Formats: sequence, C-alpha cells, structure tokens
Amino acid sequence: MKHFLPLLFSLLSVWMLSSCGWQAVHITVTNDLEFAREEVIALNNGYIRLTLDAAPGENVVVRDLLWRRQPYQMTADSSDLLMPVSVRKRGVKHFWIHKGRPGNFKPRVGTVQRAEDGSLTWGNDLVAFRTDGARVTLDQTDLAAAVYDAAPYAYGKLWNSGGFTSYEVLEQGPVRLSFRLICTPFTVADSLNAASEWIVTLDAGARMARIEHMFTGEGLDKLTVGFGLLRDNTCEYAQEKADAYVAAFGTAPSAQVFSAAAVILPPQERITRYYHRRNGVPQLDLSKRWLLPDLDIVASDGRQLILTPCPDEDGDALVCYFGGVSGASGFSGRESWLDYVRNHTAAQMSPLHIGWKK
Repeated sequence: MKHFLPLLFSLLSVWMLSSCGWQAVHITVTNDLEFAREEVIALNNGYIRLTLDAAPGENVVVRDLLWRRQPYQMTADSSDLLMPVSVRKRGVKHFWIHKGRPGNFKPRVGTVQRAEDGSLTWGNDLVAFRTDGARVTLDQTDLAAAVYDAAPYAYGKLWNSGGFTSYEVLEQGPVRLSFRLICTPFTVADSLNAASEWIVTLDAGARMARIEHMFTGEGLDKLTVGFGLLRDNTCEYAQEKADAYVAAFGTAPSAQVFSAAAVILPPQERITRYYHRRNGVPQLDLSKRWLLPDLDIVASDGRQLILTPCPDEDGDALVCYFGGVSGASGFSGRESWLDYVRNHTAAQMSPLHIGWKK
C-alpha cells in the first residue's frame, strides 16, 4: 500500500505527458542473474534525442517508477547517457526520460587528485584508491595485501615503471570517473625497452575499479604479464583459475574488522564468423563464447600473481579489476566477499538487458 500512491502518481504523470503531446522514452532494465546488482548503464543519447525531438545540449530528465529524478552524466563525446541502476535478483526496473530540468545530485564519485607525495588519489562512495604509477593501493584499509601490481613478468619478477609522467581526465561526473595514466619508460629483463599506459574507470556503487593496461615495446608479445596482490603472511588467500581471480582477506589488527581485496581477470567475448550453405544459399553464422586466455596463478616475487600472455602491441588491452572492502560494510567475512568476487565475474558475461519503448 505504501508504494501504491507513488506508483499511481507516476502512471498519471506518464499519461499527462502523452496526453499533452510530450514525448517520453520508457527504459526497462532487466537483471537475469540470481543476485542483486548495482551498475552504471549506457543509453544511446542519439536515439533519446531523436525520439524526444530534443536539440543538442537541451536538458532531459530521468525518472524512476516513483517519478523521482535520477542522476546521470553524459560521456565526453555526448554519445551516451550514463545512469546508475540498482536491480534486485531476477528483477526489472523502469525509467522514463523526457525533456526537463535534470536536478542537482550529490556526486557519488570523486575526482582524481594529486596528493602531497606526488601520487594520485580517487574514489567513490564505497572505496578509495591511490597510485604512484607503479602500483595501486586500496586506501583506508589496514590490509597489507591491498596492493595491486601489473607488469611484464620475466625471470621470476615483475618489471614495471617507477612512476608516471602525466595523467588526463577522460570522464568526470556524479556517476563515473575515468582517467588515462602515462607511465615512465622502463626496461624488461634489463634489455627490452617498454612503455605502459593505463585507463582507469570507477563507477558509483562499484567496489572494483576497471583498469586497462597497454604495454608497448619490441619483443614484449613473447613474454607474459603478471598481475595480482602483494603477498603478506598475515593474510589468507583464495584463488580460482577457472574464474581468474586472486583474493586476500583478513582482520585489520587496529580495529578488529574484516577487510579484503581482490584482482579479477574478466572473460573476453570471442565471436567466430563462419559461412555454410543452407538450401543452396550461402549463410553467415556467428558463434559467441566467453573465454579466458591461457593463465596460471602463482606465488612469486613476493606477490600472489595471475600470469597470462602479454597482449600484442596491436591487440587488445589487458583489462582487469581491482578493489576491496575496508571494515564490515555489508560483508560478514570470507565467504560473503568471495561470493561478491564470483558474482562480479558472472556479471561481466551477463550484461543488464536494456529495453526501449517510445
């Protein structure tokens, strides 16, 4: 009963919009998985403006089922509208977009800032990070293993940059922060000249930052890349090769609370195109699979690492996720954290389904 009046109001509002000749786009977001999800989705801005007959730069407002305004931001090129959604397991959420005043919202993602020690800090409403261009630290936690490295791996060690030369903010708004980090050139195995570039993305409501690594240098494609967590004897570790993650967790000695960190290598979608004849007519078929590259999980160089082939210079970037939890924050311990890590991996292979109605 408590939701009946707001629901009735929202339906009446939609009816009033249509009866007055106003246009509205109805968006449905469906979660097919058995756990609740909070993610940022991208909606095609060109389609929205075409449907609403909105001029470039004209304001639009997003409303939920209870007709409340929702926060959003535009991508840097204005091609997509980015909006955070929270959908229960096997659930559906409804939104409407129409011309109007967006409203003011408290940002859930901060800015990237230069700290006094020269490092960069950034975060959202759940987690904070710091990087010096050689590694990323999960800030505000006493967990010693909450340090992430990613670099070419040879002769039993990582060979990475000693820092960064510059950074560039790509996207910055209330729901997403993205920046590019250019690292200082370095050598691999004392002979190969290399360079690296990162693109870091953090969304509102996310505990894991998405990090793309691009490595360039002649001969690097014959090496492996190692990425993972700093190993510490006071922490407990878990890893699964099939899901390509390493996770550490422990009790912070100062506060006696559960803290955890994890690194995840998401599966990549592989599309195979093949032709065959059907009733004498050539047909093109597509086969889609989710695959992990060849990998191994090892304890080496004082770290718990995932090893995988180094991407070709002209190939895809190495994409992985790093994040964690400081304090309880809704996690009861080891198993609840590992469930989150596994669910994060499953979500990569089952994106939220977005439906459109005029």
